[in-house]
Amino acid sequence: AGFFGGSEYFDIALECFKDEHPEITHLICCNNVFSSAEFSDCFCRAGYMIRTAGDGGEIYEPKTVKSAFTVNCDSSSAYLFGIDLSANEFVWLNIAHNSRLRIAAMENLDFLLPQINVTKVLSLGDLFALLATRVVKDPTTADVLVTDADLPLKEGAKRIASHDTEAILALLR
Repeated sequence: AGFFGGSEYFDIALECFKDEHPEITHLICCNNVFSSAEFSDCFCRAGYMIRTAGDGGEIYEPKTVKSAFTVNCDSSSAYLFGIDLSANEFVWLNIAHNSRLRIAAMENLDFLLPQINVTKVLSLGDLFALLATRVVKDPTTADVLVTDADLPLKEGAKRIASHDTEAILALLR
């Protein structure tokens, strides 16, 4: 997220975090505007990148963000996204629960659980399985492979990354 060209990011080694804090089931990322402005009054974006290795010396580069959205709620605090640590799922939130708060997460966060658990109803994997004429066990034999991994493809096959919203929506048409 950034304001007037500013930028801020966090590197989270999820597996290490889960090993050190097994009692924590969700991570919620929040952002605050520490002035009288609200997010709807300024330009602020939130997103994520996937790094190849922890402590790899990779420099944060905004152009490599895989997926992002504009934070535009009428509040100076926002709940940007959550990570369900048990399912390894990332859920966009962009929610301002209480516009009078100056700092997000200064309240009980139970109201976020229905939004985080929305993927338990139907995940993208479930959706693609419903759309497929057949599901194969060996990804190298698939006609369409939905993955962020760099797996070999058979000739003529198509790879769709999780952040490629246009390609995902095209499959739904």
